[in-house]
Amino acid sequence: MSEAFLSEEVMRDIEESTGGRAFNLPITLADVVPTYNLPGIETGLVFSGDLLVDIFLGKITRWNDPRIAELNPGINFPNTAITVVHWSDGSGTTNVWTRYLTRVSDEWRTRVGFATSVNWPVGIGGNGNEGVAGAVINTPGAIGYNSLTYAILNNMKYGSVINSSGNVIEPSFAATTEAANIELPDDTRILFTNTPAEFGYPIAGFAWMLVYENLDQNNAIQNRREAEELIQFLIWTITDGQELSETLGFARIPQTAVEKNIEMIREIKWRGEEIGLELLQRNNLI
Repeated sequence: MSEAFLSEEVMRDIEESTGGRAFNLPITLADVVPTYNLPGIETGLVFSGDLLVDIFLGKITRWNDPRIAELNPGINFPNTAITVVHWSDGSGTTNVWTRYLTRVSDEWRTRVGFATSVNWPVGIGGNGNEGVAGAVINTPGAIGYNSLTYAILNNMKYGSVINSSGNVIEPSFAATTEAANIELPDDTRILFTNTPAEFGYPIAGFAWMLVYENLDQNNAIQNRREAEELIQFLIWTITDGQELSETLGFARIPQTAVEKNIEMIREIKWRGEEIGLELLQRNNLI
């Protein structure tokens, strides 16, 4: 599974080496929220994209900065220094977070960019969700980023974000699912951070299962039975398996993504046999 889809170059290489395509199947949605430690101020601070960019670029250094106060009227912010906390190891969480900052800021795009690991302009590093959370929790004035589930489970304060439609979106699994409820390309390779969905949470992205069209080209698949088991698992993941998404800390994929997945699964083959189509029919999905 990957929170980054395959590039055109990799897709071409796979097609040349296997005689078939590689499919990027979105099976879940991950969201990332701004977490903070500001004594006396609870969950619910409002952030905009450009505000987060300037905080993580080190341009805004105090919590009583007028731009923070403007988005949060009625709150008496202290003159506390902002400590930026970021992941020190590579992660899909950082990929989604920096992808969003890149989408909303040309300066971030040219100076920092997005990846699972970047050269941070300012701040201190933490290893994984737990490392970032620990640094935020133990540092008054800190701001970081964590998955929504991790923030909730660890009683962290986290903020809402203004999306591209100008709506203040409180993080939730429903708002994350709504973020992906947009027109998708047939191959689902789309980065929808800063989503155009009116009520979608903007710092979110798909996690994809990467699968060969011709399963006999994958040395991990030894026979037709194993190929069928893989496809049956994929079918379960995008249907009944979605019922477990929120329990495991992820958001459900929207129906538009389910339909795109079905179209890709029907093309999966074992030694030329259309076993994807066969199993979809067996499960009454086409």
